[in-house]
Amino acid sequence: MGVKTRDFQPKPHFQSHHEQDSTTTRNSKTVILQKKDANFTTGRTFAHFLLELCGFVLFFGYAAITMKSVCDRFMADGASPIMAYRMLVAVVLGMSAADLTSGVVHWAVDNWGESDFPVLGSVFFRPFHHHHSDPSAITTHGFIERNGNNFLVSLPGIWAAANAITYPDPSSSFALASFWLAYTMCSGFANEIHCFAHMKNPPWIVQKLQDFGLLVSRRDHQVHHMRPHDRNYCLVTGWMNGPLTAIGLFEAMEGVINKVTGSVPLHARIGKGHGA
Repeated sequence: MGVKTRDFQPKPHFQSHHEQDSTTTRNSKTVILQKKDANFTTGRTFAHFLLELCGFVLFFGYAAITMKSVCDRFMADGASPIMAYRMLVAVVLGMSAADLTSGVVHWAVDNWGESDFPVLGSVFFRPFHHHHSDPSAITTHGFIERNGNNFLVSLPGIWAAANAITYPDPSSSFALASFWLAYTMCSGFANEIHCFAHMKNPPWIVQKLQDFGLLVSRRDHQVHHMRPHDRNYCLVTGWMNGPLTAIGLFEAMEGVINKVTGSVPLHARIGKGHGA
């Protein structure tokens, strides 16, 4: 992992195994899709809205029930200083894990998904690609539109927390429940936190959390929006951006994918520069 993401230039190992005319065709297709995405509004259907609404209702309903179970057991069992310390550590680990997950998902969708891919293309890939063309558009979307998909896919984390709080050992139970609740809340609200990073004047409390480094800041996230969008993928706290860049995780995974499939990450096709 000798190549730093910051100084990345397409290297020979990123060359496609296809002939030059095939490469030109693929690049032309990328340009066409980017132009198509530039005119993209949302592409949401009524069925997609209902899916997002279900995610919203299930997420908040299940989370409320689970948090009540945690509070009830906390009141019944009490808490020692060591238990409180373990819960705090678990929360920090849960936030870090959510930040890492957001980065890996963001990297995958940004670089390997096509906007015209069946089902997932319009739901996941196209919004991410369009976001690079119009970063501020995310601030104009409704709350459910921004977060409905995340709420839906975060439900297993709430189930894990609900299951953890039933463990006989209080210390392990509270620590695991704290981890999963922190992970799930951060994952569920990852796109809302992402939206805050694009607001010129986010709410006061959000600005303070950004200043304290508990939420990814506008300044840190703007690094990702410099072409070719090849770094700072993490969207929750931003804590994992530095370590992932230092170890070259994404570069290593891109190299493996290229060797196995001949595919080239989108950022290597875009090239450097500013803007979308």
